[in-house]
Amino acid sequence: MIGAALDDWRPPQGTLIDFTATVGAGEQPADVGPTFLQAEHLAAAEKAERHTAYIGFAADVRGRADVAALTAAVTDFVRAHESLRTRFVRAGDGWERLVTPAEAITVAAVDAGPAPDGPELTARLRGRFSEEATAWRVPGAVIGAIAGEDSFGLYVAADHSATDGASLLLGLNEIIVRYRAHREGTSAPLPSALAPHSHVARTERDRTAATDPSDPALQVWRRAFTATGGGLERLPIDTGLEPGASAPVQALHHRLLDTDQVAALEASVAPARLSAALYAALAITDHARTGSDTWMRVVVQDLRREFSSPDADLSLTQGWVVGFAPLLLEGLADKEPAQVIADAGEAVRAARRAGAIPTAAALGVLFAEGTVDPAAVTRPPLISYLDARPVASALPEVASSMMFPGDGSTANVSLWLTRESGGLEIGAQCPDTATATAEVARYAEDLRATLATFG
Repeated sequence: MIGAALDDWRPPQGTLIDFTATVGAGEQPADVGPTFLQAEHLAAAEKAERHTAYIGFAADVRGRADVAALTAAVTDFVRAHESLRTRFVRAGDGWERLVTPAEAITVAAVDAGPAPDGPELTARLRGRFSEEATAWRVPGAVIGAIAGEDSFGLYVAADHSATDGASLLLGLNEIIVRYRAHREGTSAPLPSALAPHSHVARTERDRTAATDPSDPALQVWRRAFTATGGGLERLPIDTGLEPGASAPVQALHHRLLDTDQVAALEASVAPARLSAALYAALAITDHARTGSDTWMRVVVQDLRREFSSPDADLSLTQGWVVGFAPLLLEGLADKEPAQVIADAGEAVRAARRAGAIPTAAALGVLFAEGTVDPAAVTRPPLISYLDARPVASALPEVASSMMFPGDGSTANVSLWLTRESGGLEIGAQCPDTATATAEVARYAEDLRATLATFG
């Protein structure tokens, strides 16, 4: 799996298959609104002149397309996930979640003629995504195929309030698994019932209401932001932009280590976990660039396990099932790499404890105390690490899939480290400038050099 621009996708030549949904009656309001992260996305999307807040995956699937089986798979997928059957409307100062019942959704395949090439195909797809992959309609996703002679391209894009990259990777896998089951006349090896995303919103709401400012987990947040003076610094990667300026977004990716090198790194840092070594390498690399003795970043955490229960299986649920937490490392100038790795391991555990506090609740407490300046944490640069092997290992189409962002603008650089069957990748979402492109590549080289010192 790589992050790249949609323009980089090279599906087989063939026929465009658009999947269109008919939505029947029965829409009902839910008893809970959006999650904190959803509300942030909805507020931004509401102000945008053109909708670009979507995320997508594209893959090449082996074998001639069985359109009937694929239609059944797409139908099952949309019906199975409440987030794809949800739209939001304004309700005073907030939002109301409206959910369409699964049985009210029907999906049909439309032969849209020969697929165009290159920029024309990209423009057509992006036009559909902007119009249809939104939080204001059901379904809030666009799924389609390009049927070639002996393989077909498959794409899925959804409003970013409905899902995130990790969820949609699971979704791509699910569609292909369902497709093969329909084609072969078997049952898909998937959970019989998936918890709705409203369960996540409800859990977050209840935990936020129950947050105690004296909770020890909040001390992780306080210590991290106290160390930085209440703000967040940008990643030390020059974009060439003037302060306050932005540019069209681009997705870049670079291979850091191959499979054998990752295995060797993992063995050399044991008993520390690979994630600790990677965060330590980021901190050491950034210290070399900035000279700062303190390194604090906001990391993305998967909360599927924490939010699941015996009655709520979130293992494949589409939607944001994540939280943010601060990860702090100090005293970098005086420590050997082994000590930084050990400190990073403890910092990861501390961040996990901090992630038990809903992001909105934690920030609310810190804002009220004056520990954090709200303006300083608006749209922070993010860092995440994902081991994609459990999802991608079963299906080569998923392992070689491509994640693409919307075509909006950004001033930020955010980084994603992904372990996959072929090794370790670093992906960046950043402004599409010559400076940013060159600097991300140079950063990847520096990070690779830092990792080499760990072995």
